[in-house]
Amino acid sequence: GRQQPHLDVELMRRLCDALLLTMTTMQGSFLKKRLTEDARSAYFLFGQFIEEVNEFQHCVGEKPTADLRRALKLHKRITDGGPEDEKLAMVTITRLVLACLPPGNDWRDLVDEHEQRSIAPIVEHYKQIIDDDTASYHMPVTGGVVYPPPALYFDRAVGKLVAMFKTDVSLGLTTEQVEERRAFYGTNELPRPVRRPWWRIVWAQLTDLMVLMLCAAIVATAVDGEWKSSIVLAVVVVLNTFVGSWQEIKAGKALSALENLGTTTAQVIRGGVLESIDAINLVPGDLVEIGEGESVPADLRLVFCAQLEIVEGVLTGESVGVTKDPKEIKVRTRQLPLGDCKGNAFMSTLVSHGRGRGIVIRTGCKTEIGKISAAINRSASTVRPTPIQKKLTRLGLWLVVLALLLCAIIVICGVSWGRKFVPIFITGISLAVSVIPEGLVAVTTVTMALGVRRMARRNALVRTLPAVETLGGVTVICSDKTGTLTEGKMGVSELVDANGQLFEFSKSTSRDPNEGEITYSSQGSRTGPATDSASLHLHSIEKHSTAAADMSFVAASMCNNAEIFYDKEAGQWSSLGDATEVAMTIASQKAGLRKSDLTAAASTSASASRSPDGTAMTSSNAAAVPFELLAENAFDSDRKRMSVVYRAVGVDSDGSSATDEKGSNVHMSAAAAAAAAAVGKKCLVTFVKGAPEEILSVCTHQITNTTGFMRRNLGVDGKIVAPAPSAVARDLVACLEGNLVPLSDKLTQAAGETCEMMAGRGLRVLGLAAKVTFVDADAPTSEEALGLEWAESGLVFAGLMGLIDPPRSGIVDSVQRCYSAGIKVIMITGDHIGTATAIAKSIGIIDNSRPGTQRALAGAELDLLSDEATTLLDP
Repeated sequence: GRQQPHLDVELMRRLCDALLLTMTTMQGSFLKKRLTEDARSAYFLFGQFIEEVNEFQHCVGEKPTADLRRALKLHKRITDGGPEDEKLAMVTITRLVLACLPPGNDWRDLVDEHEQRSIAPIVEHYKQIIDDDTASYHMPVTGGVVYPPPALYFDRAVGKLVAMFKTDVSLGLTTEQVEERRAFYGTNELPRPVRRPWWRIVWAQLTDLMVLMLCAAIVATAVDGEWKSSIVLAVVVVLNTFVGSWQEIKAGKALSALENLGTTTAQVIRGGVLESIDAINLVPGDLVEIGEGESVPADLRLVFCAQLEIVEGVLTGESVGVTKDPKEIKVRTRQLPLGDCKGNAFMSTLVSHGRGRGIVIRTGCKTEIGKISAAINRSASTVRPTPIQKKLTRLGLWLVVLALLLCAIIVICGVSWGRKFVPIFITGISLAVSVIPEGLVAVTTVTMALGVRRMARRNALVRTLPAVETLGGVTVICSDKTGTLTEGKMGVSELVDANGQLFEFSKSTSRDPNEGEITYSSQGSRTGPATDSASLHLHSIEKHSTAAADMSFVAASMCNNAEIFYDKEAGQWSSLGDATEVAMTIASQKAGLRKSDLTAAASTSASASRSPDGTAMTSSNAAAVPFELLAENAFDSDRKRMSVVYRAVGVDSDGSSATDEKGSNVHMSAAAAAAAAAVGKKCLVTFVKGAPEEILSVCTHQITNTTGFMRRNLGVDGKIVAPAPSAVARDLVACLEGNLVPLSDKLTQAAGETCEMMAGRGLRVLGLAAKVTFVDADAPTSEEALGLEWAESGLVFAGLMGLIDPPRSGIVDSVQRCYSAGIKVIMITGDHIGTATAIAKSIGIIDNSRPGTQRALAGAELDLLSDEATTLLDP
């Protein structure tokens, strides 16, 4: 390997990014997507570059394992089929990648946790083949020790981290290891502010073009004998130089205080001994002890916490201490907000409570505070001139040209008419000096100085006087979406059931479940632009519902940890929990379902929904609850799903079948009735919600297009009266056992198209599913037994729920005013690009009639662009 000559590292880094992005491209319908030929070619080219180019190996070693896991897609490449030699090559490339990474990594780090078990036998089989025939497969030789790159490592377990840094959670590093790492990583020292001596600051003020012109005018007026004018101009120059220099020196002293943020000492364990050392001598891998009242000496990955709380206001602005937990955080992205990094402690933050122990992962300028220090202390040569500096420079050049031209014309004309050269030259100089606006420099200096004072009153520090003008010269505004451009309140806008039937919600963002209504459109799922409601046949949900819609409402209510309640003191409805789950709770209550009526865990909750007069919301039954929670698999960004398993107490095998109030069977097929009547069986019901593609990938059936199993009525107060909870449980189980059809490719494709259209209308789309399982009475029902593999497989697809975060009032007008003022508006968000584009169109950021505003870029695409290409985009 490594037969190629040394190549440019930056070029290899960009090539690595491009290959990783290309390796993820897919084609095909929704769930039937396959990797493209370009993705396959990029994958094998990626492996060849690792083998042949040393610099490429280092670039791969710098990548977080989460990024490599997302790009390699090892599970999909192996399970999609292919010849044996291709699978063998895939495992070989995986080993090549691992050889570039620090110690402590194995192939499981490159595969999602829930996919490891299914491909483990295949990987181990091919690994054995490679081990038996190493001569046929080149392995890279990186030369020397591979040190872990500086990163947060919040997704790594303590054991993995210890192996990567070759340290010990009790003994720490040895003296030899410390010296080797200091030579590689450098010292733990913040970058010092770039300080210019006072004479250079004064010189920079005096060499400004407008000031030079004033100096020339001083000389010219003095030569002409105009001493008063010379003195006035000299005073202007001195005043301008003094004010500008004084402001920069003062700001420089304030910025230099950042040096004091570095901790002077640290408690470190080396060779099993706790000692106090200068923090500057810390290296990655060191084991550091922190306690109450101490400042964190470097960026740490915590391995032990005892009621540890850290104030991270210097980084996040939050003055409240953050409770720390050494447990790893499993996420796909590396862009986790600092406030969510519960397993990390950051340099210069303060321990407000408890104590902890952590492994140093970043030092010096690689720390978060070091990045801030480096950004502030950029040298003046890298700072672009402000708009007023550009304009004054341009004006000065024109004035110089005009002054010289006037002087030349006067001298030439005077000499031509027979005048003496010296008097006519002095006259020409006087006219040239008169062109110079002597008061301009003074006016701009005083104006900017006043602006600096106003900014200081608002606790903003301005380093140089011209910088204060840039605020008024803004040409681009970059804004977050959620809570800034939008209200920050989620609400369910639409429900499309498994058969494409559309249900719409009015007043969707209201926290009051009694406000608004749910209407069914007989036209079916909306496949185009919004249609005038007058042209549709609309029915309220108590008059028309479907089994799939009812199942969706039950799943939204049961697979949920949010609560809403009426706060008497505040006189308004309040909520607890995630905004998305709150919206789903409100939607299900509008449909007449309350989790507290159905579950034992919530039946005694004091925060059950109450009407404004304090009474319980309308319900037709207060009998014993029919569902008992057995297990919950929390949502995570790898699975993009959440699942809960309940025991349907009222449907356990007691020899009875589901009956209505009159005693007749309700939606109970023969198979379902036989299953329910089987002696010694327990009925388990699973509800799942999550990303539509992830939900559909674990579904095998969907509910047929039949009438809803929840028979709703309107009470005397006009509110929906839900059926008895026990009836809901029996009818739900019967529906999941009998009203099903296999989920074919055609149905999956239809669901995918519906999801894409909902996202195109600016909705965040969630899929809902459920299943019922009868198990033996003595079968284990612990959380371990009812794990992910069992709970999230063989599901029945129920529907898609679309949530909206509506634009803020007046935001459209604000965007238009920005464009009218020549200011471009750019929205930055973590939403799906289709959803983000739809919202941007609705508020006027994307406008087909306005050139240059029809572009939407994913973050990965933007990262691949060079600085030159980014500039050409003209954001």
